Amino acid sequence: MAPPTATPGFHMAIEVARQAYLQAIDDGMPLEDARYLLPNATETSLVATMNARSLHNFFALRCCNRAQWEIREMANKMLHHCKRVASVIFEGAGKQCATCKEPCKIKEKVEERDNQKAI
Repeated sequence: MAPPTATPGFHMAIEVARQAYLQAIDDGMPLEDARYLLPNATETSLVATMNARSLHNFFALRCCNRAQWEIREMANKMLHHCKRVASVIFEGAGKQCATCKEPCKIKEKVEERDNQKAI
């Protein structure tokens, strides 16, 4: 997965790093050491345990338009699955633009749109 702003040079650099990683493994370097050759943004598996309250907090923070795009994408997918399994518990979960106190261009646009509707 690459960021939406990735350039051809970005993709080339990633491929060079991947080839160096594979070569190091072929040369007998342990996987945990060869991993140092990979970019910091390399895909990683993650297992987390959260209760419903913690999930609500996670979704409020990470579904937000200000969150980093990759975690926001994952959080929205998680929220979709949670709503499918426990729709009542997660009915109001997700980004909280209406009550958010943080500065946000998206929130400003929504407020501007709502103000124009009221006129």
